[in-house]
Amino acid sequence: MITSAMLHAREFSQSRSMGMSDALRGSVALNEGLYLNPASFAFTNKYSLEAQVSLHQGAQLYNASVVDTKTSSLGAGVAYTRMEQSVGISHNYIHGALASKFDRLGVGLGTVYEFSDQVQKWDFNVGGLVEVYSRLHLGMNGVHLLSKSSRELGAGIQVNFYDLLFLSADASKVLVGKSYDIRGGAEIVHLSSGVSFRAGSHFNTEDRFKSFSLGTGWSMHKVALMYGYQRELDVRESLHTLSLRIFF
Repeated sequence: MITSAMLHAREFSQSRSMGMSDALRGSVALNEGLYLNPASFAFTNKYSLEAQVSLHQGAQLYNASVVDTKTSSLGAGVAYTRMEQSVGISHNYIHGALASKFDRLGVGLGTVYEFSDQVQKWDFNVGGLVEVYSRLHLGMNGVHLLSKSSRELGAGIQVNFYDLLFLSADASKVLVGKSYDIRGGAEIVHLSSGVSFRAGSHFNTEDRFKSFSLGTGWSMHKVALMYGYQRELDVRESLHTLSLRIFF
């Protein structure tokens, strides 16, 4: 059965971010920004709808989200996720986020409501994203701010090399405990064909969680199809996720 630590990590990960081991705190993003950094879609100007399914040993996740950063200067997004375990337990999550841009600074506020037969609770996230220049972004976030046991702070950087290669690095820390999480990701995008490839890794300094990830996708004509794969090295388990995005 999938462990609680993996469940906590996985209900917030979409196909693009999973392919880069969620190293996107410093990245401009669309729907995946709802879970990683609510400020990350402040620099976009789109409508985006996404549907996703994820498969893990003993659990399935289904997700739908919509982001609107085109109607006004205040971007907004909402998502619903349902996680079903083979043991008959299910969890539901509703994410919401608002983001706005002030010159080169984007700020965002997010909320998540979890409900199931066992629990009902709210939590909040905050984030910021700075465009140092057009090809370099720095981000920071705070997640689970109402939870003393899982409150986390993180920061990240992403560098864009001629819209072909994107390199990301993140560091985060749950305030309870001494360990840190280090993530790195790379994304190669071939603009003329719309094909992309991704890879990433995740390492915890107490050696309790290690993984690598791969991903690919195709994006053209306002449609994107993305696949992400992650392998947990310590427990020898894998996660697959597939998503369809429509944007305009």
